[in-house]
Amino acid sequence: MKKPHTLEKAYKNLEFLNSRDARTIRILSEYLEPLQRMTELKVNSTVLFVGSAKADPEDKNSLLYKYYWEAEELAFKLAQWAIQLKPKGKNFVICTGGGRGSWKPPTEVQRVPEGNPSA
Repeated sequence: MKKPHTLEKAYKNLEFLNSRDARTIRILSEYLEPLQRMTELKVNSTVLFVGSAKADPEDKNSLLYKYYWEAEELAFKLAQWAIQLKPKGKNFVICTGGGRGSWKPPTEVQRVPEGNPSA
């Protein structure tokens, strides 16, 4: 007796998942997967910095120069404030794309506030 042809589950079909038709599923997974990860790590709140890789911290004539340093200052102040919160997991996390430009200052703040910067 011939074995009946079984269809592959859609969530295991990489050709489909990488297709234009599955774009909505990929976008949704970009929301749900980090949400699950943050929940497992007990992250309660986040601030997300987005910006331009064209921001040059050394070029004072750059249109984005001011914003680069304002992002660095804001990240420092947020971290300084968050350290004082009573911990219930990780109450406050600063997130960035981790790239260059105005995404960079929040991840590379030169001044470390008093307390535990990794809290």
